[in-house]
Amino acid sequence: VYYCNYVLGSYNDGITQTMVSVIGGIPMGIGIFAVWPLAKKFGKRNLTMAGFVLYGIGSAICCLAPTNMVIVLVGQFVKNIGGLPCAYVFMALMADTYDHLEWKNGFRVDGAAMSIYSIITVTMTGVCTGVFNLLLSTSGYVAPSLVDGVTVAATQTDSVKNMLIFCFVGLEIITSIIVIVLLSFVNVEKGLQEKQDEIEHGCNDRHSSSPVCLKEGKDNESSVKNPKPFDLDRYDKIQQQLHIRIADCKRQKNGHIDIICGKQCLPEHD
Repeated sequence: VYYCNYVLGSYNDGITQTMVSVIGGIPMGIGIFAVWPLAKKFGKRNLTMAGFVLYGIGSAICCLAPTNMVIVLVGQFVKNIGGLPCAYVFMALMADTYDHLEWKNGFRVDGAAMSIYSIITVTMTGVCTGVFNLLLSTSGYVAPSLVDGVTVAATQTDSVKNMLIFCFVGLEIITSIIVIVLLSFVNVEKGLQEKQDEIEHGCNDRHSSSPVCLKEGKDNESSVKNPKPFDLDRYDKIQQQLHIRIADCKRQKNGHIDIICGKQCLPEHD
């Protein structure tokens, strides 16, 4: 709002902020159809990193001519294309991180992680608002005044305008670089499917000491090393017993056999 009122346009002109919001927001609507196929092909982390690269480039374009409407709108369009992975994919990457931590440590941290995430989000909203108001006051910002019932905006100094440009587009270049560096250390997608399979079966290399996992592993190992040979004679004997039982059951039921009788007449075998 401050940037549109005092740098890009005029105070409450009714068009500047609308153009920035609409043109810059178009990618957020149509990009949802492209972001997930790209995430499946290139990976969530890689796509998010590429998105922040575009985000920083878009902000840099705006910085080239922060008072030019066309250039700023182009930069905003590019910036919001870069913001697509962060909006639609980043939380899925966090879910992959939870799976990785469960695979590594043997317990999930969804509740604790989301609590910390919410605390940081809520806290930083207030902190950033306070810091911005502090920058406004220290840079010499003059608030609009009411003259004859009409709100009149004051002419702001260059220091105020430069501060608004930095807060709106300049700071985003710095934060994009920081996020790209941090994401370069994230490798939770490596072998993710195998990790999820191990979690689903309750067994993994680090936490496979449960009786179920140990028994399953021993049984599987034993069956592979010492497969049980097929006993044809025993199979024929079971078949003969089965036919005899069914015939007896039919006579007892006057030629009819039901499910209960079928269960009772089945021969017992290993």
